[in-house]
Amino acid sequence: MRNIFAMVFNSFILIICGGSVLNTGSYIFHETVTMLPVETDGSASSDVLYVYFGDWPQTIKKTDVAIDETKRITIGFNTYYLGSDNCYYAKVVEHGYYSSHRYSDGSPVLHSWPQDEKIKYFKVEPIKWRVLTKNYKGTKRALLLAEKILDTQIPFYDDCYNFCDYKTSSVRSYLNTKLYTNECFLKSAFTEKAQDKISFTDLSNEDGIIISDKIFLLGLEDIRNHDYGFDETDLNTRVKYPTDYVLAKGIFTNMYFGSPWWLSSTQGTEGKAWCISSSGKESCCEAEEMANGIVPALTILLPE
Repeated sequence: MRNIFAMVFNSFILIICGGSVLNTGSYIFHETVTMLPVETDGSASSDVLYVYFGDWPQTIKKTDVAIDETKRITIGFNTYYLGSDNCYYAKVVEHGYYSSHRYSDGSPVLHSWPQDEKIKYFKVEPIKWRVLTKNYKGTKRALLLAEKILDTQIPFYDDCYNFCDYKTSSVRSYLNTKLYTNECFLKSAFTEKAQDKISFTDLSNEDGIIISDKIFLLGLEDIRNHDYGFDETDLNTRVKYPTDYVLAKGIFTNMYFGSPWWLSSTQGTEGKAWCISSSGKESCCEAEEMANGIVPALTILLPE
């Protein structure tokens, strides 16, 4: 039986992956692209277009929201629990990188130890994307880049002792299929209906080999493209900030800037891959680094 996702959940029955059935709250999953008003706040100038599409855990739960763990849904590999505000929340064991970090509500980001695990909940919210171009390489599809860092603790390449390439990388598996840790961004951030709307995008690696994915990372060529709004003389155009959810999972954050995030480009040196540093500079990182961030990109047809 085909999986069905109801869009509005007030007193609706939801049939999700695996065919399980439950009563849900009133959260609306974003299965189609929603254009945001001109001059919507974001990291770029006010003439940049932003959209909502897909859903992901992001903001820490407010203290007055109660979680009912008997009411839950599973989207891909993510399980969400219903809150008293009729929104869904992800449950995370807190493993902050620094105790000096703060969530958006001002509370400290803590590091749990096995004997004292600290559980936090993070609200599932629409993913905000920046439209880098409405006509990616002449395809008439828009190129979208996540506005914030959405995940961490994913190495570019696990156990990389030789030259690493994006085609066989751990981060590519996580974005599109399934990592060894049973995580997959594509299947967990989008319902099946939403996944069908995302285009396959052809990418070429260092050897000129073409790969085709629905979710991918930008490369050095992209991050140097002024038409996409990036400027090497203004590094703020490349700085990305983590969500509360990502802070809890242990991303590195510079208190004066943002956090480092992976690119798809690899470096000639063994065991290295490119990333954008906390301050927006191009940097070479150990491919096994776990504290870098993930900023997904995709192409899609925008609504007329």
